[in-house]
Amino acid sequence: MAKEVITTDQLKYFRLVSKTDDISRERWLETFSWYPSRQITEFSRVAQIYCDSRHTYGDEIFLKYAQRRRLNSKHSITVRRSNEVDVEEETQDNVNYNAKVPPTTNGEYGRFKPTRVNYC
Repeated sequence: MAKEVITTDQLKYFRLVSKTDDISRERWLETFSWYPSRQITEFSRVAQIYCDSRHTYGDEIFLKYAQRRRLNSKHSITVRRSNEVDVEEETQDNVNYNAKVPPTTNGEYGRFKPTRVNYC
């Protein structure tokens, strides 16, 4: 086993990285430590915000928004129960049965081109 020689420059670099990590951690604690708890609070309100929007704008507009934004079905399930027949008719009218799905290396996309965020 050969012994590794650590130079003074390497030691200074390791100390600099360690010090920078400590400074970054302290800065994060001072300025951003509130963010995770606030994020939990805001995300817990999502269902209520959608419910308020549904009551404000009506079931029809909210259902179109939910379909366009591809909301989780748990947010629009109560709308679908009340308008179930209308939803089925709308989706059957809008379906293009001759649509071809382009093959990809990691599976298949849907009929719609994915957004810029989904490209890997």
